[in-house]
Amino acid sequence: MTYETYKILHILGLLLLVLGIFGYAGIFLNGSQPTSGTRKTMMMTNGFGLLFLLFGGFGMAGKLGLMGHLPGWVYVKLFIWLCLGGLVALIKRKPQRASGWIILTVVLALTATIFAVLKPF
Repeated sequence: MTYETYKILHILGLLLLVLGIFGYAGIFLNGSQPTSGTRKTMMMTNGFGLLFLLFGGFGMAGKLGLMGHLPGWVYVKLFIWLCLGGLVALIKRKPQRASGWIILTVVLALTATIFAVLKPF
């Protein structure tokens, strides 16, 4: 696959991940409880987003020749990926903080984007 294809998959993954987190948190912000079908849909959206992010990110790293020695900014992005992956569990455990989880999602996604664009180290 081409670098551009991996990049599209990576961006699609970010969109799906954020959609899943926002959708799940939005249910609690509305004062509702998710049905099993809604919960399943949000978890699947989140999971596919995580998968596409990882696949697209490592695909791009391979195309850039970074797989032999990953730079530090990649490790920061992997840590953010782990944090975003665990966020749905936090939303489930502390639904009263849904607005805070949404803000955290935006901050983490923005941080990952900044590291991807600037590649500071």
